Amino acid sequence: MAPAYYIENTKTMHVAFAGRIEYRALSCIEEALQCNAVPCMTSTSALAGALNRMREISVRTDHYFESVRSFEEIARITSSYADTLGAENVQLTACGGFVWCRVEAGSNSASLLFSRIGTEAMGPAIPVQRAAPPLGALSASAGK
Repeated sequence: MAPAYYIENTKTMHVAFAGRIEYRALSCIEEALQCNAVPCMTSTSALAGALNRMREISVRTDHYFESVRSFEEIARITSSYADTLGAENVQLTACGGFVWCRVEAGSNSASLLFSRIGTEAMGPAIPVQRAAPPLGALSASAGK
């Protein structure tokens, strides 16, 4: 799965799949990015090429946290990014073995991906739901 094309005026993200369409992932994308996510099909080789190009030009604002031990740690890390960027909005969604946070601050933003795989302590603290509700807007002055 990889982003294929984004249409700004309709807020539509086309997401390429080489096999089975992951509708739960599309739902998570819609929640986190506040857009419509539409599946499209591609070949396995084209998808692999797209993913390799994405890795090569990875933006410094995309971060992956593999060894998070608790929901409190996710909240602390996300709050730190929100405070540093002066966040206007934070979206959180759980999908499969991951928790994805999108921190937005005007033209600055960050995507934080937390692995839930092998973290028994996190079990029910972050339920995987059909539609995880967004956190809503965070004020830069919250908690100060």
